[in-house]
Amino acid sequence: MLKGSARAVAALATVALAVVACGKKGPPVSPERRLPLPASALHGRIEDGAIIVDWTIPRARVDGSALKDLDSLRLYRHEESEGAPLKPAMLTSNRVAGYEEIAHIRLDSPAPAVIQRDTAEWTDRRGLTLGHRYVYVVTARDSTGRTSPPSQRLVIPFLAAAEPPRSPLSSTSGRSSRQPPRRRKPMPPPKPTPRMSLSP
Repeated sequence: MLKGSARAVAALATVALAVVACGKKGPPVSPERRLPLPASALHGRIEDGAIIVDWTIPRARVDGSALKDLDSLRLYRHEESEGAPLKPAMLTSNRVAGYEEIAHIRLDSPAPAVIQRDTAEWTDRRGLTLGHRYVYVVTARDSTGRTSPPSQRLVIPFLAAAEPPRSPLSSTSGRSSRQPPRRRKPMPPPKPTPRMSLSP
């Protein structure tokens, strides 16, 4: 009887272990692998006294899975004097340290940002100073608050538009440096030829 009871207990234990093993889903994924990928392909241009920045919106996570719950995008800016060392962009407490957040763009109501498919665009007019350079980075955040690493930095020197070249005919006074051509005197009309009459 004891041997039979022991065999029954062992069989039950084996079944229990099999059930527990079937419930496992594999090794856990580290939190960093679930972060959204950073934005990519940042571009900038200067138009009408503003800096227009556009970038590609991330659609995947670091682990390669689809990013289906992207909630918002944040655009950061750092102002520097020309020739100063380029400031690194590091994420601290879900913010980019040393950079100013100038736009919080929600995907469900992005205005005044413009979103077309996988591209976002923002027009920056806030406190720009000629001769300075502006460094931009973007972060993406999902619905649970997980924030992507900062994107690559975009550096835009904010310079005045180049003046059009001066015409070689113009002087500093705005008048032409060439003398107007002299008018030629009109030629006198030719004298009429006298008619010759034939004698009968």
